[in-house]
Amino acid sequence: MTGISWYEAAAYARFVEKDLPSIYHWRKLSVPLFAPEIVSFGNFDNKGLAKVGTYNSMTRYGTYDLPGNVSEWISNSSGNDRFIIGGNYKEPTYWYTLKLAVSSWTRNDLVGFRCMRYIDDTLKKQLTANINQPKRDYSNLEPVSDEIFQIYKELFYDKKTELNPVRISIVQTENWIHEIISLEVPYEDLPMQIHIYLPLNSNLPFQSILNFPGIGAHNSNSMKDMSIGSNLDFWLKNGRAVIWPVYYSTFGRGSHNKSNVNSWKQTYRNIITDVQVVCDYLETRNDIDSEKIAFSGYSWGGGIAPYILAIEGRIELGIVALFGVQSIDKYMFKEFDQIDYLPRVKIPMLLLGGKFDFDYSMEQQKAFYDLLCTPEGDKKWIVYESTHYIPRKDLINESVSWLDNYFGPVN
Repeated sequence: MTGISWYEAAAYARFVEKDLPSIYHWRKLSVPLFAPEIVSFGNFDNKGLAKVGTYNSMTRYGTYDLPGNVSEWISNSSGNDRFIIGGNYKEPTYWYTLKLAVSSWTRNDLVGFRCMRYIDDTLKKQLTANINQPKRDYSNLEPVSDEIFQIYKELFYDKKTELNPVRISIVQTENWIHEIISLEVPYEDLPMQIHIYLPLNSNLPFQSILNFPGIGAHNSNSMKDMSIGSNLDFWLKNGRAVIWPVYYSTFGRGSHNKSNVNSWKQTYRNIITDVQVVCDYLETRNDIDSEKIAFSGYSWGGGIAPYILAIEGRIELGIVALFGVQSIDKYMFKEFDQIDYLPRVKIPMLLLGGKFDFDYSMEQQKAFYDLLCTPEGDKKWIVYESTHYIPRKDLINESVSWLDNYFGPVN
């Protein structure tokens, strides 16, 4: 059953002499350690709502549909909100182990529930207790001064080095040419690969889209998972090039410790360096118009956009789909607080968000929009009746129109 509030789910559970699971029961049964394998059997990425057991997603405890299908209410609260977990059929797989605090009154076709029965309820009070998850005050955000921000900027690569580009492969398909280029980077001995997709239906030099993907790229361990997909192929069919670097910490590139703050800091520095190196390289190519480079970020790409766009001045345009100022649980270290970077972003920005996005609330989206230093006439925020996704036709139409308006249509 979907589309019912936490109160209705809890009332039904009580009616059948059961309870909603606590976060601890749910985590135990979901076996998060094996999430990368489990999610491959779940119902994710817009496959549609399915009956229980349709997908072969049974865990070792006999439970079906923990990964995906619908997010599930659990008993624990965070203040006046309640948690949902498990992901759903319209969201990416990384939502599987992500617990999200939402209004207890939420009724949504992506949220449902399951019941459990305590054999021994001795610890029930402790297991179902409130979990304090402090919220950030988005109405009182204070960015650092220009002097302090200048110190932050000094953390990043700021001079050109020898790129020594090497073409690894080139393949032509029906609609585009796919090149893989390796470039040297200043922070490690191993080169970085860039996937460059060139359209076959427009004239040189190409306008280009620097793509930054969702968090699935960070969770993947293989470059085989890189796919141009329906969220990118429209650019090529529209006559624009797509530039997709294998950023540090994505698709198995580089060593990253998710539980170590210093590792996260270095990862973000390396990613921004990757962007700067890519822009250096694009300036050397005659088939790319280096004055018409746009940034396109989706989800994780929307979150990391402020860092890239505040540091790299050769990107002339920004499009972010799914975005917002980070919450306290994701804001890990001062040098990478988005609120310090957003006021330094002044290029035209198109922002696409979901009204019911569990990851980036409307409050978080508004803070992101308000902090941008882009002139009012050059920033546009569109809200859809969606959760953590943007309808594809709207993503295409708005993105292409935005580039046509500022870069001009392609030939």
